[in-house]
Amino acid sequence: TQLVRLDLIDHLYNERYQADLINILSENYVQSLPNFIQEFCKDLTTVNFNMVPHIVLKKGDFVQNYLKRVNDVLYSLQRGNNYCPVPVAVFEHEYNETHGIGAFLDLDFVTRECMGIKKTRRSQNREFVELTLIFMLGNEIVEVLKKRGGILPLDNLIGNYKSVTGKNLDPTNFGFDNLENLIKELDLFVKITGKKKSIALRSIHDQLSQRVHLNRQVAEQEIESEYATADEFNIVDGAASNRRTQNMKP
Repeated sequence: TQLVRLDLIDHLYNERYQADLINILSENYVQSLPNFIQEFCKDLTTVNFNMVPHIVLKKGDFVQNYLKRVNDVLYSLQRGNNYCPVPVAVFEHEYNETHGIGAFLDLDFVTRECMGIKKTRRSQNREFVELTLIFMLGNEIVEVLKKRGGILPLDNLIGNYKSVTGKNLDPTNFGFDNLENLIKELDLFVKITGKKKSIALRSIHDQLSQRVHLNRQVAEQEIESEYATADEFNIVDGAASNRRTQNMKP
């Protein structure tokens, strides 16, 4: 499951371990479950979904797909407005137009969990939302990959980026000593895959990973089937051998 209601965690813990989680936290001077998650559970975070607090995996599909939807709408708005920051009201309207009025949207959660999207205050104290430079780069790399079939050898990225955008790609401008470390920071958009290190759209990487997983499952099932067949043959052969031995007795 992607989301678990916060108020069910103590019940589920008690069901599994026959112990009261809230009492355990209190005895260890932890004020609340959200505080414990924030301090000790680095892979988890909390989110108010349908006005109810939930626990969710930071790198799980719910969070990553949500951040990608926010990014896509914001990048489209900024690209159409000379890459300027977008008023929050304008962004919220466009997001609802794209994903529906009832679509989940919590910009405070986005800016807390994603370093590539930030809110600022400008003239007349109006709130704006914008992508950081590295997220702008991530979107540009996506555009490059889409023009090249969705996947490229990592060594060919800089040349293709120059060809498509007309700009140079220098990892040191973003605080990274090499291209591979830079790309690893853009895992919302792209992934490094294969022994020879190619860069692929995240969607393609996920498809490849799923295919590998399914192939591994099929192979394991075939091996188990072979073992079962061999065991069955050994049992039958052993029974036949016993009958022959018994028939040979005077």
